[in-house]
Amino acid sequence: MHKSTCLALIFIIIQGIFCFAQTKQLLIDKEKSQIKFKTKHLGVLIVNGVFEEFSGTVLYGDKKLKEIKSKIQVKSINTLDESRDKTLLNNAYLDERNYPLISFKSSEISNNIIKGLIKIKNVEKEIELNYNIDEHEVLSLKAKIRRDNFNLHFGTMNSLIGNEIVIEIKIITKIK
Repeated sequence: MHKSTCLALIFIIIQGIFCFAQTKQLLIDKEKSQIKFKTKHLGVLIVNGVFEEFSGTVLYGDKKLKEIKSKIQVKSINTLDESRDKTLLNNAYLDERNYPLISFKSSEISNNIIKGLIKIKNVEKEIELNYNIDEHEVLSLKAKIRRDNFNLHFGTMNSLIGNEIVIEIKIITKIK
């Protein structure tokens, strides 16, 4: 084999190995992904809701999930009850005017657990999310948080609204 052909072949192999091991950053496809939550109301009823506006990135490398970052627009809350949604946005609840975003950034990912910091209003806490990636590369996450950990105290309505909030997320990514 000619020396220049050998060098070209080695270069192609090294480049292929580099590309295979390369980390790729993908955008969260907000049209196909979803962020859902639910909590109890009056002790027996379940209130379901979604956030309709969010953005973020997912970092993959070495065939593994490396990092997730996201921001949720608080104003996009939808519980299928316009009056309740307006109430949740006011300053006694999520205070959308002063805290328009909920943010999350992973800090550790291992064994189908993602640890990270979530910031709601002006309170940042570490949470754990269970996660799974299916054969279609859909990332499913689930967590439970306590609203009192984020100073979400609702005055006279506090005892009527469940303290535990279940969060379920489906993330589908697209190339940046």
